[in-house]
Parts: sequence; structure tokens; C-alpha cells
Amino acid sequence: MQMGHHNRHYAGDPHSAAGVWSPSTSTANFCEEDYAITLYIAEFINTLTNLAYIWFALRYPKKQRSNATPGFGLDLMSVSLVVLGINSFIFHATLRHTTQYCDEISMFLLGSALIQGVFTINQSLRVRNLMTAAILAIMTVLSAIYIQTGNILHHVWSFNAMMGLVGLRTMFLIFTGGRPREEKARLLGLFGKAVAVLVVAYTLWQIDLEKCMELRWIREALGLPWAWLLELHGWWHVLTALGASRYIRLIRELSD
Repeated sequence: MQMGHHNRHYAGDPHSAAGVWSPSTSTANFCEEDYAITLYIAEFINTLTNLAYIWFALRYPKKQRSNATPGFGLDLMSVSLVVLGINSFIFHATLRHTTQYCDEISMFLLGSALIQGVFTINQSLRVRNLMTAAILAIMTVLSAIYIQTGNILHHVWSFNAMMGLVGLRTMFLIFTGGRPREEKARLLGLFGKAVAVLVVAYTLWQIDLEKCMELRWIREALGLPWAWLLELHGWWHVLTALGASRYIRLIRELSD
């Protein structure tokens, strides 16, 4: 699955040079008109919808099962979702190249947290620690390579490989371990729902990229606030936050 913000770039909007963070230096610029709502936020809806990542991370924290620490708390997967929400918020608010890197490295962090979550299940403490250290080292190398080259395709291929590993390991965990058929069906249902949400999110992102001019014409005809409903990159944020949250809860169930 190939992400597409390397092949479309929307800049030069009427207010793009007047914003507080102008001029834009990011290599990614999305379909939402820059600084159209306020001169303090480059992409208004694309910025605010990142709060969904933080909301879902805090809304569904990990349940603490230890008697010594009852209640709920944030695990590495939840923390990575919060970090992604914060950095993507800052990126879309500023459209600076440095904050773009922060956003995209945060995606590596989330991918690494998911990999750590699925690959350390049923492992000893020593093995978990070793795997966590190895995953962190690989993420650091991938991040350094991407920042050094600036080639978005390096980010695309690396992140897609992470998601592929997570999906394959999830299937392995569901179908092994002598689970009853009903339990496998239930877990597969959770997996399917999470993936379906992410597929819809990705589809909306691609429509936003490939049909931007048409969407802008419709949004102009609708006027605010209804035009905001067609800011499809914002829906990408909301739905990927929902899909990631569902997937995190699935991983937690597999680890119980």
C-alpha cells in the first residue's frame, strides 16, 4: 500500500504567505487551503483533527492488572499515539519541514510500539527487553536514514513494512495457541473492524490528494461550516486514530 503525499503538493493559496508560520517549508502540503481560517494555523481542520489521536489514547488506556497498581494507565502504544497526535498537530499548524519530520518519525514510533506489542507477547522478560532494544535501534536507524536522505519513499516503504509485520504477527497469534474456534472468530472480527476503518481512512486520504480541485470547488459552493465535512485529510486523522485505537485494544487482548 503506497501512501501518496509524495506525489501531490498543494501550495500557493491566497493567504499562504500571510500566516504566522509562513512561508511553508514542508515537502508535504495538503488539499486544505492554507491559513484560510486563521493566520495562526496553516491547516485549521487538519490540525484540530489530530486531537482524535490523543482522545482515543486517553479514552482507552491499558487496564492495570497488578494488585500493586490497580486502575488504568498508558502503555507504550498509547503514549506513541499521543506523541503522534501532538507532533502531527504541530506539523499541520506550521507546515515547516522540521515539524514534518517530527510527524513522520512519530509514525515510526507508533509502528515500532505496535511491533513491540505483538512480538513480545508470550515472551520471557529477558527476551522482551532484548526485542524492545532491537526494535528501538532499528527505528532509530530508519529515522536517521530518512532524515539524511529526505526521500519520502524511504518513509513509505519502512512504515508499510512495519504495518505488514504487525498484521502477519497478529494473524499468527490469533491462529496459534489452541484458541477455541469462537475465540478466533471474535478476535478476527476485531482485527477486521480495525483494518476496515484504516482502509476507509486511507481511501479518503487518496481522494483528498487526487481530487483536490473538485473538492475545493464543492467546498466553496457549500460554504462554512458544511465545507469542513469534505476536508478528507481531517477524516484520515480521525479514522486512523480510531483504527489504531481498535488495533491497540486487540493487541492487549492477545496479550492477556
